[in-house]
Formats: sequence, C-alpha cells, structure tokens
Amino acid sequence: MKLKGIELGILLICFCVLLISFFKTQENISFESSFHFPFHSLDSIYSNGHFPLPHELIPSPLIIPSSSSSSSSSSFDPSLRDSFNSNLFVFVDYHFNLYITFTSSLSSLNPSSIPNESLLNGLNIKKKVSLLSKGNVKTGRKPKGMKYGYLSKERELNGDFVIVIVTEHWNVLCFDSNLNLLWESNLQDHHSEMEKMAINEIAITISHHSVQKDDEGMIIIGGRSIPLRSADEQSKFEEEHGVVGQGGEHNLKDETEEYHFSYYCLDGKSGSLRWKHEKGDFYGEGVDQHDHSNQLKKMIPEHSYKLHLLSSHKHLGEMDWKLFKDDIMDHLPHQWIRREDTSFSIDHFAQKRNSGEGKLSSSSQNQRKKKEEAKENVLISHTKTGIEVLHLYTGRTVSTLRLYDGLYQDLNDDGIIDHAQAVQQLEGSHHHEKEKKSLCYALVSSGVPHLERLFNGSICESSRSSVLSVLDIFSRLQAQQETSVTNILTLPSSYSKTLIQEGGTEEFDVIFLISNGRMTSFRSDGRLNWQIDSDAIWNSSPSSDNSQSTSFDMREGIAPTLSSYSLYSNKENERKLILASTESLVLIDPHGNTWISQQLPSIPVSKPIIGDVDGDGMNDIIVVTPNGISAFRIRQSNTSGMILFVLSLFIIILSTLFYQSVSSDSQKSNLQKSSLKKQ
Repeated sequence: MKLKGIELGILLICFCVLLISFFKTQENISFESSFHFPFHSLDSIYSNGHFPLPHELIPSPLIIPSSSSSSSSSSFDPSLRDSFNSNLFVFVDYHFNLYITFTSSLSSLNPSSIPNESLLNGLNIKKKVSLLSKGNVKTGRKPKGMKYGYLSKERELNGDFVIVIVTEHWNVLCFDSNLNLLWESNLQDHHSEMEKMAINEIAITISHHSVQKDDEGMIIIGGRSIPLRSADEQSKFEEEHGVVGQGGEHNLKDETEEYHFSYYCLDGKSGSLRWKHEKGDFYGEGVDQHDHSNQLKKMIPEHSYKLHLLSSHKHLGEMDWKLFKDDIMDHLPHQWIRREDTSFSIDHFAQKRNSGEGKLSSSSQNQRKKKEEAKENVLISHTKTGIEVLHLYTGRTVSTLRLYDGLYQDLNDDGIIDHAQAVQQLEGSHHHEKEKKSLCYALVSSGVPHLERLFNGSICESSRSSVLSVLDIFSRLQAQQETSVTNILTLPSSYSKTLIQEGGTEEFDVIFLISNGRMTSFRSDGRLNWQIDSDAIWNSSPSSDNSQSTSFDMREGIAPTLSSYSLYSNKENERKLILASTESLVLIDPHGNTWISQQLPSIPVSKPIIGDVDGDGMNDIIVVTPNGISAFRIRQSNTSGMILFVLSLFIIILSTLFYQSVSSDSQKSNLQKSSLKKQ
C-alpha cells in the first residue's frame, strides 16, 4: 500500500511533535542510593523507641563545597586532603560525636556490602571528635545547632572555615577546619532551669564583621527555649490555652510569646561575649536611657552605618516595619513550621526608598545596586513569630514584623506582601470517625494586616470532573480520613518569563501538597496550573499502638516537605524543580510532570540537604530519617541519544519519502496537463 504525499506529511508532523514533546518532558535521570549511616539503639536515643520528638532532634549534616575545603593547602591537615575536588561532609550522631569526611569516600561506598557495625570504617572517616565535656559528662551536651562559616574574607579565600555547635544547655563549641577545638563558651548559667526546658528554635550565623578592633569576625547565636512537657502534659496545656484558629488567627494566648527569642554575639577568635539581647533588654526599664544610649554609641564602630532614633524611648530605637518595607520584602518568603525554619541573614537596611503602598519605583534597580555596595548593618531573623531586624553591632531591635501561620511573599509583584495558607475543616459527627470528611483549600490574601482576599481554591478535592477522579477521591479519603499539609512552596511562574526578560513583573506559582499525595499549583491570580496525584504520601496520624505518641504533633515530629531543586550545582539561573520529601522522594517539574519517584527507608525528620556529593556537577540529596542518614545520587542516562538517533532516522526517511511522493505527484500532474493540451 503506497502512502500519498499528504499522508506522509501528517506522519512527518506527528514524529516531529513526538520528538519535541519527548525532549521537553523527559530528562532521563534517576535516583541511585549512595550510602546509609544508621542510628543504632533507637530505644536508647528516642524516648518512644521509634522516632525523635521535636526536642530530641539533632542538627542535619553539612556539605561544605570543595572551594571551601581545597583552596588552601596550609589550613588543612594533609591527612584530610586526599581529594582536592571533593566536598566535605560533616555530621553529628546521637552519641555526641562530630565527624568529618570527604564526600568522595561516600560516593565510592557500596552500602549493601558493608555491615552496619563496620559502616564508619567504610565511610573513611577522616576525623572524629567528642562533644562531651571533661570527664565525659553527657548532661546538656546534645548538639542542637550546627553551622560552618568564615571569620574573615582572607580566611574565606583560603577555605579556612570554622564549625560552630550549640548544645542543649547553650554551650558554644568552635572548631577549626581540622576539628580542633578553638574555644568553648557558655551563654546561659541557669542549669537547674535548663533541665526543664527544651530548645525549639535555634539559628547561627558566622560573619567577618567585628564589633571591637581586635576581634576576628563575629558569631551570632539565637534561640528560644520552652518548657519540656510529656505528651499528656502538652495535651493538657493545649486544652487550657487553646490552639490556633482556622485561617491562622491566634485567638488565644500562644506560649511562644511568653518565652523570648534571645540573641548572643561572640567574638570569633576568643568566644567572648560582645552583646546580648535577652528578655527585657533594650527597653530602658530601671536604667537611665541616656546613659544606655551613650554606651551603645561607644560600641558601634566608626565605619558602621548608624540607624536613626538610636535613643528612642520605645525599645531603644525600634521603628515601624513599613519604614524598611522594601528591605524586608527582599528577605521574603517567610514561613515557619519547624525548628529548622528559624534562620539568620545579614544585610544593609535603610529607611523607606519609595512612598506609598504598592510597586517599587522605576529607579529600584539603581537603589538595589547602591544597597549591595553599602556596608551591612543589620541582622535579619526569621522566627516562629515573624521577622525581627537587629542592629548588627549592638543587638538592639530596629524593627519587627509579626507573622504567623502560612507563607508570606509578594506573589503578584504589586509591592504588597501576600499571605498564602492551607485551611482545614472537619465536618460530621465527632462520635463517628468514619463519617468525617477532610475538606481543605488554599486561601491567599493580600496585605499585612489583611486587606483583601485574592483567591481560594480546593487542594484536597480533585478539580477534574470524571468518574475515575471521583472514585480516586473516595479511595484516598477512605485510606486517610485526616489530611495534613506540608509547607507551601513558591516558584517563579513559567508563565511570566517573557515579562521578566523584558524587565517587567515577576510572579510566583503557589504549590500545595497534602498527605494523600495530591499536589496543586496555582498562579498568583488564582488560576489553576495543574493538579496531580503523586507518590509523595505520608501517614499524618500517630500510631495507635504507641501510647507515648498518641498526642504527638506529627507536623513537628516528622518533616514532609516541598523544596525547590536544581539539577546542576554549578549553573546559574538553572530551572527550579519541585522536590517532595515524604515517604518517597519525588521530583516534579514546574508543569506537574513526575520525573523520578524513590521510596525512602522511612519518613524524614528534617528538610533534605541538597548538594553535590560525588563531584559530578549534579545536586544529590541527603535525607535524615529516624533510622539514620541516607544519600541519593542523581544519575543521567544515555538512552536519550539512541532515541534521538532513531527518531531522527525516521524523520529523515519520512522526509525522503514525502519528497519523492510530492515529486511523483507533481510529475503525474504535469503529464496529465500536457496530455489534456494535446487533446
């Protein structure tokens, strides 16, 4: 059967569309298990014997880039320098040990061939130190925060970093890049009270700035401790004090407000205290404010930028956040769900650069350039209660913006902070659990405080109207009556790229994931981009056979998360993907296409750590679960080359046949025309 030219043309177009769609949606990548470092004796490290309660969590591992670990041959112990192209991997365990190794030793490890008890030898640990105090005393020495950084610009160029660890009793340990202890300092001396308290927020930043002339850099530590309660005590407390209402309103007293988030600034060289900001400080109560102000001025280096109203009678200079609105918006989004969401950054703040609400002025790019050239003068703190801005050299509060549940960001680029949150309701009889139905929707409003509702949309019930989707909804809701939600993720909208390139607006898509795996993406105006049912599921209900965990808040104890992810570690402006970390690792592109799905040993207890483990230029993923630390490489297959060759060959053959068919038809047409003329 001979195909006509038009039929060959249709086939040619179909193959071209197939080729384009294949390379548009398929990246031919996969997850490959790299290593697993187990936590032994779960019965002894977790009070319930299964998973950590929030106060039992230890810091996540650190990946230190090779530029930081191999730039200087003098700052690093020669025995630690077996690979100049390898990153460093630093982690702590539940036995109060600190380890450092090269990631090359991790990437060459075959975890299936090494028994758990020999795994440390298999990991080729380069250095191990104990965090215990003299006499091997464990009390108060559990690590709660860990960070690496540089005390000077020269040290950064040489890759000479320090590692700072904060323990549960507020001891600060500073190690050099060879894990030699440089100094130890204690921030709080109330040991009897510490036994009854637990750190539920902590952040560390290490900077080359100095408070005094002879200092070398600064280390700022901040955190909040709350009373340590059993599950029954916590349930009783919540009943007495109430919980957060729907829509994020704090209609009853929140205990977080009762316990101050305190800050401590230490000299990086000696660990000496340079300033502190505890409860009651900088209010001027019981002291002469004029004298206090003069003392603060003496502490500020001459080269630093002095903010206005230093001697104001309210919090010694605290001003309305709207005076720094543009600067604060540069540090969004803000979202707090668990301890690791508390973070610090350092920047330059100046008073408001434009007048009125709404979009930045046309000269904002020039103003941003000037800001980058200005000297940094503030510490920006993201905590459970919002954003606090402190003067970098004194610790006094410059401004505060109270923010609560949900995500805060300018989603539609109108210069106004928007608020996105997931709202859940339970309908039906409280006496018949099977009759409960989980209804939840996305609620996005504009303004802080609230000005207007932008949109709301369903994130639990499918937007598809088909018999199959209805059956799918029924089966998913039956499997899990109570539905919980991860953090909210925003990504630059793929629909506004043209506007961005032309210097126009930048809008963000808002992405929600619920525990039955349903993921929903909205544009900033509320239009639905896509909704999929993924493998990113988890059990949001506590185990019924574990009495100690029945009152446990799963949102704080386990960490199903959404993260932005870039395939390549060394490419700028790389397209952001969606990484869901639940009972599985699921990688999804911004258009809702699932690329990879990998089952995890158990659900993570913290956000995934993203970095290049094996030095191939692609970002790998490390997850911390109750059972240990697991790493997964990203692998790119070569099947696309063969498929490209085959498809290209088909297109060439079809093009040739199409040309021959068209030529044959043209010749026949010419013969017919000449025949008619002769007649």
